[in-house]
Amino acid sequence: MNVWLRYTTKKGKCAYEGCKKAHELILGELQVRCRWYMRIKSGQKWMKEKSYHVDCWVAEARETLDRRVHVETRGRKTIPRTDEDRSERIKILRRRAAVVQRLKHETEMGGGNAPKKIQHLYDMLEQLKIEIMPYGGIPDGW
Repeated sequence: MNVWLRYTTKKGKCAYEGCKKAHELILGELQVRCRWYMRIKSGQKWMKEKSYHVDCWVAEARETLDRRVHVETRGRKTIPRTDEDRSERIKILRRRAAVVQRLKHETEMGGGNAPKKIQHLYDMLEQLKIEIMPYGGIPDGW
């Protein structure tokens, strides 16, 4: 759709149904022109044009936007939580990340006390699973 603003050079009518200016476009008055180019599969082409008063065009655009309700569909669906629950959950997830990092370090390094430390870290992970349950359950990537 092409839209442009120009002065009226010939008589016409405003395409807005709720026009308060008697639908007549006065010569020399500002108008908004809209033009659509359409085509069907058989190759037939045609053009459709409408003229509006500037105020009428804005009013029609606002009415159209009011009718169209925007629903955000991008991203994850948020789980309704209080701010305190969210902050507690994040604290637990951060503690888990620290334990996982220590676990990776111990498994790579090895050493004499490694089996005891590794077992202790696995016990901490199990404890964190129990702690996070009241705050929305265990995440999928746990």
